[in-house]
Amino acid sequence: MVSGPIIVSPAVVSTPIAPFAPLGRPSGGSGPSVTAEDSAHTAFSPIEEAEEGQRSGELATRDRDAKRGERGGSSSETARKRAEERQEQEEIRKLAARDREVRAHEQAHASVGGQYAGAPSFSYTRGPDGVLYAVGGEVPIDVSKVPGDPVATLRKLQIVQRAALAPRDPSPADRSIAGKAARGQVEARAELAAQQAEEAAARRAELAGDDEADRNQPRVGGRSLADRVAGTGALDNDQSPRFGSIINTAA
Repeated sequence: MVSGPIIVSPAVVSTPIAPFAPLGRPSGGSGPSVTAEDSAHTAFSPIEEAEEGQRSGELATRDRDAKRGERGGSSSETARKRAEERQEQEEIRKLAARDREVRAHEQAHASVGGQYAGAPSFSYTRGPDGVLYAVGGEVPIDVSKVPGDPVATLRKLQIVQRAALAPRDPSPADRSIAGKAARGQVEARAELAAQQAEEAAARRAELAGDDEADRNQPRVGGRSLADRVAGTGALDNDQSPRFGSIINTAA
């Protein structure tokens, strides 16, 4: 095989290689021209959009966290207010119960004490709701003796003692008054016994005096003259008195 020289066709080498197209222009063709500024903007716009999206995401996250914080703070404030309200309601409940207890206590004293007890008076405190509640009270009661009448004194102090112990839960002051009334009753009984003893002695002395006087009277026919002489002059039942007559007192 005979090898000869390689002949290159002039048509092949005569086609020049197109130089690099200027920046922003396509190599060859007749499409629209693109400036370098447009090319740069087009190339970097996706990066700018991504950064903008990232900033938007961060802002959205911060807003969400802020809202959560606000909701958390609001929830905490609500819980605190509810706790305060429960505390106030509990305080009001206790004050109302104390008010009822105090009023019932003092009313028991006044009702049983009757004429010897005065009107109840109370001390108050203001509750969280602005209402005044009774937290203390007293009823004046007369524990003095009835002068010269131990029977009346005894009856009076018995009522006073019952009045002092009338409430369901008497206070130390109530028990002290009841004790004073009980001691007064003992003294009244002693006074009454002494009075009764004096009256009995006086009656015995009176009876003894009557007997002595009767013994000292002159007697006619076994009877004293006082027994025979009456205001009308008629003592004997078998004789009718005669007006202007002289009563025969002989036997």
